Amino acid sequence: MFENVLNQDAVNQIRKDIETERLAPSVLFSGPPSSGKGTAALELARILSCQNSLAPWNCECRDCGQHRLLSHPDLIIMGGRNFSAEIAASADTFLRNQNSAASRHLFIRSVQKLLARFNPILWEDDSKINKLNETIIKLTEDLDDFQQLAASSPLNEKDKAALEKLPASIAAKAYKLENDGITNTVPAAQIRRASAWSRLSPAGKRKVLIIEQADAMQDASSNSLLKILEEPPEYFSIILITSFPGAILPTLLSRLRPYRFSQRDEQTEREVIRRVFRAEEINTVKKSGNRITDYLDSFLPTQSNDLLPLASYFAASIAASALVNLRRNGVNEIPEYILSLGKYSAPISESQGPGRPSTDTKTIISTVMKGGNNFEVRSMFPVFLKYQTEIISGVMKEYGNIPGVSALASVWGKKLKDAETGVSTFNQNPGAALERLFIELKETLASRSIKEVL
Repeated sequence: MFENVLNQDAVNQIRKDIETERLAPSVLFSGPPSSGKGTAALELARILSCQNSLAPWNCECRDCGQHRLLSHPDLIIMGGRNFSAEIAASADTFLRNQNSAASRHLFIRSVQKLLARFNPILWEDDSKINKLNETIIKLTEDLDDFQQLAASSPLNEKDKAALEKLPASIAAKAYKLENDGITNTVPAAQIRRASAWSRLSPAGKRKVLIIEQADAMQDASSNSLLKILEEPPEYFSIILITSFPGAILPTLLSRLRPYRFSQRDEQTEREVIRRVFRAEEINTVKKSGNRITDYLDSFLPTQSNDLLPLASYFAASIAASALVNLRRNGVNEIPEYILSLGKYSAPISESQGPGRPSTDTKTIISTVMKGGNNFEVRSMFPVFLKYQTEIISGVMKEYGNIPGVSALASVWGKKLKDAETGVSTFNQNPGAALERLFIELKETLASRSIKEVL
C-alpha cells in the first residue's frame, strides 16, 4: 500500500495507523502543492475498499480495479484543483509511450479526476448541470474511444492516426468543462447531497468522501460538513485535503486527525517526474518552488511566468488611465501613489510584455485576454491576479513612504479578491471580470482621495 507515494513520512504514519486499526474515520491531509496529498487520499480510499488485507497497488480485486479508474460507487470526490496541467502532461506522456499500459492509465485517470466532480449524486436537481451535460457526454465518449483504441493491438494506420489525435481532443473538452463547471468553493448543496449518500449502505466495504481545497469551503458548506463529522456512519470515511489548514474552521479541525505532508527534496521531485511522467529532462530553474508543479505547468498553453509582464501592462494602464482622468478634470497635482504605480509597472511591461500602457479600456482588456489565451485554462486567472498582488507589494517596498500607497494596497487587494470570487465561485467570464476590475481600480485611483473609497 502507498507504493505510489514517494518519500513522504505522512504515509508511513497512515500505514501504521491502518495496520494497528487506529485510523480515524475523518482525517486531514495538509501540505504544500504537489506533495502527494491527493494521490495519498485516492490510495487510502482504495485501501479501505480492498478485499486483500495487504492492499497492494496491483491488487486484482474488483474494488481496487474500480478505484484505480476512479469509478467505484463508494467514492465521491469534490473540490477544485488544477486539472488542465495534469491532463496535458499525461497526454504528452502517453504520446511518447503509446505502448505503455501505465502511460495509458495515467492519462485516463487524469481525466477521470475531473469527471468525478460531476457525479450525478452531487448534481441532483441542479439546473447548472444541464448546461454542462453536452461537454460531459462528448468528453466521456472521447475517453471511451481512447480506451478502446489504446487497448487494441495491432492497430491499422487509420486507427493509429485517430489514437494520436484523441488526447488533444480530450484535453480541449476537459479545459472547457473545467472552465465552465469547476469552482474553487464547494457548494453547500453538494455537501448535503453527499451527506444523504453517506447514510446509504455501501456497495463494498466502506464509503469515502474526498474534498480537495477544503480551505475554500464557505461557512454554509463547512456547517453542513460539520453535521456529518459529528455523527458519521460507521462505514464512512472523510478525507479533507488542503495547503492552508489555518483557513479551515476550528470546529472542523477539532474533528479531524491531521497528517502533515512535507515539501519533498529536489531529488525526490525529479524521481516522481521520471516515474510518473517518464521524463528525464527537467528545467533546472524552479519557478514555483516545486519541480512537479513547474513540470505540469509547462504543458499549459499559457505559462505562469508569461503573466507577470501582462499583469504589469494591466497595472500600468490603470495608472495611465487614472492620470488622464485626473487631468481631464483639471487636476494638475497628480498623487504620488499613481505615479509610483506607473513607475514600477510600466518598465516591466515595456521590456518584457505588451509594451507601453494604454488608456483605451477595450484595447487593454483585449491585449490581456489575448496574452492569457482567453484564460481558457482556468487556473491561470488566479495566477494573473496573484501577479497583480506582487506588483502592489513591489510598489509598497519601493515607495512605501509615499502618502496613499498603503491605502492603494488595501483597495487593490479587496478588488482583486472580488474579481477572483466572481470567476472562481460564480463562473463570471474572465474578460468581464477584468473589465470591471479595470474600471473600478481606475476610478478609485482617480478619486479625489483614495481614502474616500476605503
